[in-house]
Order: sequence, then structure tokens, then C-alpha cells
Amino acid sequence: MIWNGEGVHEGESRRYLLFRNLAFALTLMASLSCVQANAAETVQNATTARFEKNEPFSVHTAMRVIYGQTDENDASFFKPEFKPRGPYEIPEELIGTMLVASPVAYKELEESGTKKVYMVTSAIPAEGKFFCRICYPVLGLFVFEHRDGRWGLTVYDKDLVILGGYGSSPEVAFVQIGPSRWAVAFTKSDAHLGHNYFWVVLYAVEGGAISEVFEGLTFDEYDGDETDCTFGPSYRYDVDLFTVHSSGDYYGIKSATKGTIPQGANACLPSVAVSKEEYFQYDTKLRKYVPAQMTEEIGPVVPLGEHKREKGGG
Repeated sequence: MIWNGEGVHEGESRRYLLFRNLAFALTLMASLSCVQANAAETVQNATTARFEKNEPFSVHTAMRVIYGQTDENDASFFKPEFKPRGPYEIPEELIGTMLVASPVAYKELEESGTKKVYMVTSAIPAEGKFFCRICYPVLGLFVFEHRDGRWGLTVYDKDLVILGGYGSSPEVAFVQIGPSRWAVAFTKSDAHLGHNYFWVVLYAVEGGAISEVFEGLTFDEYDGDETDCTFGPSYRYDVDLFTVHSSGDYYGIKSATKGTIPQGANACLPSVAVSKEEYFQYDTKLRKYVPAQMTEEIGPVVPLGEHKREKGGG
């Protein structure tokens, strides 16, 4: 099941909650020989599959256009052409192996007067177990445009980044970052040695290229020991993110941090209270948000990530 709207698989973004969804949404029905056959079909049909004129957008046809083939469950097979980019070390299971991709989320929207569909896929190894803390799926991002009565694929990246955990994708949302600009937001998390933190990363399309435009923490907690200088004191803070409506092609982003934080590198010092705001503006040359002084607020300051979710078919 996928969501047609602002987000998908609510709750899957946090790895602790992933245990509630141990079963991957797709049942793998193919043997190795079938996988090899599907791979050949991908190469053969990748440039010929397309939407017919006046055909409405559907996830099934979109998967066939992207990968050259798909089954009745909208599962498609492919081998990554290069190592996917991401903040983590790439799991061995993803390198040089056949992956099975499934749709995660899509949204129909409009940019600069053109109807578009942003679509995200998630891929894991087609064979074997892929369930562990560092089993990150490969996420793909695609943009379809509707021109002259036909949907066409204009932005294409089958292995954009590896994110998630335990073989499942992070939470996905589509956020408006300008009057006619959209971004895909991935909410990810990690827990290690007493630390528990969550953060969001935004990807946007500029000039036909996909760029990571913003990344920021939304929660950080450490279960420390105030009596032991080796590990340091406990602390916990939340960061609320907002889009600030302003003139120009891109909205600003404001962060509001509240809670307690450690006092530098000295583990013997107690944590201290924090309450601060930061502002970020989009830099067209760097193609990302950078720290800046907030000069104006026009219209509402909208929480980033609080979006209506609607079920949809595909």
C-alpha cells in the first residue's frame, strides 16, 4: 500500500517503530532465473515503455516506464549502475546484486504551471534476508511531467540515496519550499550507545538535477550519567522546523531549538538549558539552504512536516 498525498507509511521513519512492520510490503515471488529474465527485460524495454496519450497517471505504468518491467504488485527488478550516495557505509548486500524496487510514495502537484508527479521508490536485495539495523534500502526519486496530453519521465535517479533501516524506507513527505517549488522530505533516525536522534533531509529538483538542499536534527537525546565524567550528563532537545513564506522562488526555513544540551567537550559539566532560533535561506549557486539573517516574513510560518495524509491507489 502506498500513500497518494503528503506522506507514506506513517511511523516507519523511526527505527524503533519499524519492529511493528517486520514484514516488507512486497512478497518476493521470483526465483533467481526469473530475476535474471526480468533484468534482461529491463534493458530491452527501458527506452520503449511509456504512457499513452491521454492516459491518466498510474503507479503501475510509472514503474514500467522507470524500470522497463513490473509485476502485478508493482515490483520491478534492477541492478544499481553505481554505488548509491548517502551518509552511511553501503551494505555489502546492495553492491553488484539484483534489487527489487517497490513504490513508496507519490504526489501529483504543479510547478510553474506544469502538472507533475513526484515519485519515490525503495529497493532491497531480491534474494536473501535483509533485516538489520544497518540494512538501508536504496531510494529512488523520479519526476513525471504532463505535456501535450502525455505523462513523460523527466527526472530519473534509481539510486539517489540509502536511507531507512531494517530493510524499510524512512517516512516520506512532500513539502512546499516556494510558491512553485516542492521538495521530498525523508525523516530518518538512529540510536547508538545511549544516543537517540532524528533528523530530516530535503531533496529538490533544480534545472533537471536532484540536490540535497537541507538537513537538520529534529530530536536529540542522550541517556548519560551525571556521576561519571567518562560518558557525560544526560540531555534532550527538540528542534521544530518551519517554512517561512517570503518573496522569491524559495521560502526560508526556520528552526526553533528547546531543551537541554551538553556544555562542549567537558563531560564533567552538567547539561544546560537551550532556547534558540536559526534561519536558513536558499542559495541558488550552492543549490542548498545556508544560514542567514531573517529579513522578512510574508504570510504564514508553516511547520515543516505537518501535512495532510491521504490514502491513494496506484
